[in-house]
Amino acid sequence: MTITALVINNGQVTETVIDNTLQALQTQVDGYITAAFTFQRPGSETELTGYVNDEGLLMQLPITTVVKYPNGYESPMAGPMVIVGLDEEGETIGLSAEDVQFLREHIEHLPMYLYEGQYLFLDVVRIAFPAVLV
Repeated sequence: MTITALVINNGQVTETVIDNTLQALQTQVDGYITAAFTFQRPGSETELTGYVNDEGLLMQLPITTVVKYPNGYESPMAGPMVIVGLDEEGETIGLSAEDVQFLREHIEHLPMYLYEGQYLFLDVVRIAFPAVLV
């Protein structure tokens, strides 16, 4: 089975179709994956999650995103990022057309999951600015 995903790499955001497997996600980020963020899109039951290379910082890959916590702590994530959906049980699913549209419209200001009662935000200005949508 294949799914729709968005990939952020070298300042470009690309919609792509990949197999719904761990190996396919790992191929998109060039290594083992780690979740950079998860949040529920407003008006949707689906959660969106972004994965980056687990060793991206050690490999000195370009910074893709910075997770900013309410206490001021920042956690950089490096390397290519793949964004997919999660169903109610946490299983990977493809992005809907509405998910893709939302992400393309808000790629520079993605809200993240709730952390201690506050939304976290991506600092996308440092991600891939200017992001080029293809």
